[in-house]
Amino acid sequence: MTDPRVVVTTGVRSGLRERETAMGVAAELGCEFVPRLGRSLKAVAGDAADAVLVAESRGLHLVDLAGESSSPLFFHPGMAVNRIRRLELGGDDHMATAMRLGAGMSVLDCTLGMAADALVAAYTVGPQGRVVGLEASAVVALIVRHGLAQYVLPDADMNDAMRRIAVLNCDYREYLAGLGQGEFDVVYFDPMFGRPVEASTGIAGLRRWACHERLDAGAFAMAERVARKRVVLKMRRLAQPPSWRPPDGVVGGATSTVKFLIWETGEQNAD
Repeated sequence: MTDPRVVVTTGVRSGLRERETAMGVAAELGCEFVPRLGRSLKAVAGDAADAVLVAESRGLHLVDLAGESSSPLFFHPGMAVNRIRRLELGGDDHMATAMRLGAGMSVLDCTLGMAADALVAAYTVGPQGRVVGLEASAVVALIVRHGLAQYVLPDADMNDAMRRIAVLNCDYREYLAGLGQGEFDVVYFDPMFGRPVEASTGIAGLRRWACHERLDAGAFAMAERVARKRVVLKMRRLAQPPSWRPPDGVVGGATSTVKFLIWETGEQNAD
């Protein structure tokens, strides 16, 4: 995928801290930092960029200059917080059930996006577990990595879970190809749907910048090799499953808009 042309600036009323953040972010992305100087974002960008990444006290915001009506992209844990609270109260979570998550497990999220699923996984596997998230878009990966490191929730355990997620900017095919057999307990895919199935804070801005490639048989075969226990794929509830191999199980209620397909690959949990 091709990342947008981006320049980095600060909010109109931002101070030294935001300026330092913006300059560091520009260095990470290898793009230009442009002082705001009270100007509009279009004036800051000129003809040099498709989008402006704005460093503000509340975090990083990516603004699409080509779509003035589109929502900016920023990090927010979204529905992950409610999902974790439901688990704490003894409820269930379809993704966690499909993965059969337990303390100390390792999860490779190949399509990180805004990291809501990765956060639920990191919280559930706990401090002894491991969650790695792969994001193909450099600018999305940077926004999410900064958000996971800096966003503060009232729950200390959720904050710890956010900090434990490792974010890598790479194509999942290349990453999977470099891994050995059984390096993660679970390999997970949540491809971007052609049409959104839910609205959540911050997610609307993701569709403009996210990778829309579909999982294919070659990548699935690599995922099967890497997953010690199972491969899990999130799909629309009424979508036809992939043709390469029938799933071994499906999780998702009749009223849910999505389902989780499960392919067992080896060692199973005792439960």
